[in-house]
Amino acid sequence: MKKTLIGCLVAGTVAMVILVACVLLWVVRDLPALDATLSLPSEATVNSTVTMVVSTKNNHSEDVSLDSIDIEEAFLEGFQVVRIEPAPTDTYLVFSHRTWVFEKPVSPGAGLDVTFTLKVLQEGRFTGEIGVCNPNQDCKTLLADVVVKKE
Repeated sequence: MKKTLIGCLVAGTVAMVILVACVLLWVVRDLPALDATLSLPSEATVNSTVTMVVSTKNNHSEDVSLDSIDIEEAFLEGFQVVRIEPAPTDTYLVFSHRTWVFEKPVSPGAGLDVTFTLKVLQEGRFTGEIGVCNPNQDCKTLLADVVVKKE
């Protein structure tokens, strides 16, 4: 009985070490990141609608996944997201960023545009970082900066 218990304990420990090693290798695997640019007007008026386009490009020889687009909440304080094309599969808040999940592969040499339609809510200057991320959360960081004036 004692030998069986020790054998099970050793086997369980070995299995746990292998599992942890596999998870760590998956987390730290080297994935290429997408190049990205941002198209957004620098000025807007309250109650208008603006279009923000995040354009991605895959300059690598293998598919790269657009995992998510993360937008700093400080920027979003001035806007209401009305529509996103293509539609994300999920959204959530992480610390000071709103994340939209896409999980869309982008072929070598190809690109993918994500269009955010934003309703302008209030006057002020709204600035924030936008991260365009692969599954490892290696992100290309862009800067959004819009001055909003009264109607």
